Amino acid sequence: MVRLDSTKTVFILGAGTSVHCHVPMMKDFLDEAYRLRRYTDFSLDKDAFDLVFEAITALNAVYAKSQLELRNIESVFAAFEMAALFGTLGTLPAGRICQLVPKLKKVILETIELKQFFRPVPAHPQIAPSLLDDLAPSEEYDRFASLVKNLTSSGHEVAVLTFNYDLGLDFAFQKRQIEYQNALEGSGHSARTTLLKLHGSLNWAQCPKCKKITVKRLTNAEIFDIQGNVGRLRPSRLIGAIHCHEADREEPFIVPPTWNKSEHYAAISPIWRQAAQKLDEAENIFIIGYSLPDTDQFFRYLYALGTMGPSRIQRLYVFNPDRAVNERYQNLLGPLAKDRYQLNPDRGVQFPEGTFTSAIDFLKRNIPVSL
Repeated sequence: MVRLDSTKTVFILGAGTSVHCHVPMMKDFLDEAYRLRRYTDFSLDKDAFDLVFEAITALNAVYAKSQLELRNIESVFAAFEMAALFGTLGTLPAGRICQLVPKLKKVILETIELKQFFRPVPAHPQIAPSLLDDLAPSEEYDRFASLVKNLTSSGHEVAVLTFNYDLGLDFAFQKRQIEYQNALEGSGHSARTTLLKLHGSLNWAQCPKCKKITVKRLTNAEIFDIQGNVGRLRPSRLIGAIHCHEADREEPFIVPPTWNKSEHYAAISPIWRQAAQKLDEAENIFIIGYSLPDTDQFFRYLYALGTMGPSRIQRLYVFNPDRAVNERYQNLLGPLAKDRYQLNPDRGVQFPEGTFTSAIDFLKRNIPVSL
């Protein structure tokens, strides 16, 4: 059995950890967004969706002279950024071209909101209802939150680094009453849990004037949306206030899934600095659902610079159902880390290996705390 004494443990979560609650992967994202706009009657920003798909149609002309993967949101986002830089995209007017990137962010935000499911909780006749009683997190995120809570209760310091925009883990921590710090706000410095959202979050809004990021609370009644046996959180309803005098309305803050991330990082540099510090101190690193794509050079440098400290990594486990990631991780790791590295140590358990469910089950079985 793996034995973990009180130590500093880092979890790194990628998109694979949110698939179970219907958050689309990047390669499927535009198809899901199109279906929402075309075939549903959800309340959404129709102008944003229409502009995005109008611009994608305009990009079809690219095929005549070059290759561009228009089904992949990373490629489309990069193309929109370049179009805004050059000020031209087909016959789109300049006033619309400058809206492409913020409108695509809105499409990402609303698509995740509408696709991600939470579990409605039946009302109890003898308990006065509250907002937090109406919804429950997914079983997987709830079990992960339980694992984190029990680790910290037994003396561990736990940091969760996530590339995901969605609120599945945030909500699970809130339901489990896990106090955590996020590096954006001053409170919670005594918390033994840290949640660092490296690419932003659906409930973050940025003032276009002062660039301050505001975290919207998940207890606000406006964000709860329950229809039958499906519950949703819609923080987009809270984004759009005016933060500074004579400023435009605040906008969603998410870092685009492209190579051009630098301009976004000034506002969240405290998050990345703390992420590097947590990796520097980590003795155990568990990476779940993150495929280490070739385009994400930022994480490669974060890992390289963040693991330069004196702490000795005891365990470096990667959980991913795609065993092709093994070569990418082998190329990332130095000799000392390779000695501690295992891909899918959960194989042979009752769940498909490398999945979020299987990783949680393996870690709960092999970390000696009372769950």
